[in-house]
Amino acid sequence: MLLPLHYILFFFSEQRIERKILFNMTGVASAIVGSFVILSLLAGDALSTTSNDHIYEESTFVIRRNVRDYGAVGNGIADDTAAFIAALTDGKATAVLDRNSTAWNASQYNCQTTRPSIVIIPPGTYLITAMLPLTFYTQFVGTMYPTRPTLKFTGEGYYCMDAGNDDGFGNGWFGNVNQNNFYHQVRNIVVDLTGCRFCSALNWQVSQATNIVNTDLLLGDPAAQNNTGILTWDGSGGYLGDVRIVGGNVGLAMGNQQFTIRNVSIENVNIAVNLNWDWVWAFHDIRIRNASIGFQVAAGVASVSLVDVDISDSNIGVWIMNTTSTQFLLDRVNMSNNVHMPLVLINTSTMVVTDPNVTYNYASTRLMDGTMFPRGATTFARRPAGLVDPSTGKWFGRTRPNYETFVTANFTNFTDVTSELQALLNANVGTSPIFIPYGIYFISNTVLVPAGSKLFGEAWTRFAPVGDFFGDLTNPQPVFQVGTVNGYEIDTGGAVEISDLMFTTHYPAPGAKMIVWHADCGGVAGACGLWDVHFRIGGAIGTNMGCNECLFNKTTFLHNQSTCYGAHTLLYIAPNASVYVENMWGWVADHDIDTGLDLNIYNARGLVVESDKPVWLYGTAMEHSFLFQYNLVKSANTLLSIIQTETVYMEPEPGLI
Repeated sequence: MLLPLHYILFFFSEQRIERKILFNMTGVASAIVGSFVILSLLAGDALSTTSNDHIYEESTFVIRRNVRDYGAVGNGIADDTAAFIAALTDGKATAVLDRNSTAWNASQYNCQTTRPSIVIIPPGTYLITAMLPLTFYTQFVGTMYPTRPTLKFTGEGYYCMDAGNDDGFGNGWFGNVNQNNFYHQVRNIVVDLTGCRFCSALNWQVSQATNIVNTDLLLGDPAAQNNTGILTWDGSGGYLGDVRIVGGNVGLAMGNQQFTIRNVSIENVNIAVNLNWDWVWAFHDIRIRNASIGFQVAAGVASVSLVDVDISDSNIGVWIMNTTSTQFLLDRVNMSNNVHMPLVLINTSTMVVTDPNVTYNYASTRLMDGTMFPRGATTFARRPAGLVDPSTGKWFGRTRPNYETFVTANFTNFTDVTSELQALLNANVGTSPIFIPYGIYFISNTVLVPAGSKLFGEAWTRFAPVGDFFGDLTNPQPVFQVGTVNGYEIDTGGAVEISDLMFTTHYPAPGAKMIVWHADCGGVAGACGLWDVHFRIGGAIGTNMGCNECLFNKTTFLHNQSTCYGAHTLLYIAPNASVYVENMWGWVADHDIDTGLDLNIYNARGLVVESDKPVWLYGTAMEHSFLFQYNLVKSANTLLSIIQTETVYMEPEPGLI
């Protein structure tokens, strides 16, 4: 959100940490794309319709939409714009595009937690001639099999897709600030701008729980067409990865409070990355070829790390336009292959050729003892063997999995599915991935997720702990326990992959440890993983911790308001466990998403790591828990890049911190 207390840009631990470190206070495959799924929302107490001023949506609201069912043809000739807009906005808005100003009517594009959607795009080439609104709480997903779909955009001077709240003309298409623009995903598509001039593939003014992944952007001739790939000039993100950009004037035109980018290739471009401003940013495994400028870093950039970057056949590798940044690290940046000017610093003509095996600091960083961190070559970043790819020496990373075949859960919304889910997991260990259609499902006892399990949702399928089992804060219990052993034992079985799920609340659950991780997947790097798995404690319809129950009040900060207790812990990684995490937001609601009103919610702990085995945390954020956001206890071999935290907003005057 707005004012973070601490940021850790690029952190890992190699040796065991014997004392606590308290940061901040003390896919969907082609088999399912052919039909709609209607979310039937019931009436009565189970809906918590009193949690704020809204009611649950009508039973005909469509969660999963296939653009073909809205009239898209996909032959590259027929104009499919209207079909895509209908699929994106059905039940969410009645706004009409003004093609002259490219502005959207903002009146009905407000944040709504009751109307999540996933828009499915089957294989084909779809002609798009006007901007597509990526509405709030929407996943925009192409099928992977047999090929990804292509969006061929010809709307000159427009964005192909707009997830922002400002179109560049001062016109917003939903009534919200970009720091609250959560829950967006673009996945498995190709965007072709070669028939367009002065266009951008994506306007991406977003915040947490957002992702662009496995996407190709074809931008055309840099000079003649002057297109841009991804444009973001504000927000509080965020993660994107596994993106390929070919051509264009600017590949990534970026500005955001914080962001993590991993595994991106950019070629045949004028400026590959133009970083205009930030608070903190990390680029991992970026490959740039045939660019006039690889990275152009403007004066508004506060802190940035370039990690495992390869730039070749280019004029300028990295152009630093601000040498007063608090942190500017080049960690194993290789510019030795035909780069005319590898590094250019402002106000000097000095070109520094970097050794690709050395870390360089070009920032004005003051250490805790008051001295300045030395500029130039440094031995800042040692790399534990367990955290790197042995074939390349780079920090290990893994592309999010997709599944062509799977079994589908058949759960009833707003019911206790504990026994059904356990039986389904037990029956599919080491065999089929499990697809869990969107719903809000209750868990009344610990679900044991055996090693060898793979499960994924859609539109962030929700699980909520309920009942007395999770009500005792002195005797906390796991909601999901990954690995079927307890204590300090670790399940060493097969791979565990979990994606597109959300763990939330339905009532206070002060004894709930949302995910407890007891698996190491046989020690295989990245075989245990969480992708786009988020936590939301209160702040939404159905949580019973909205503006009616937990309205913000500083005078009641320390009172015993048990109706607004959240959870015990969001994610606990046990000793000797291993897990790869990519794009995770652990949010204890500081405001009600549907109304915008501020809240008081009391959640104890964020993320705990007690393992000395490899743990990767790419693009994670933990916000507004009381005791800590991140806690590393006797841990080692942990990579965090980047992490974002915020303390609670409800502190009394004067604040406790």
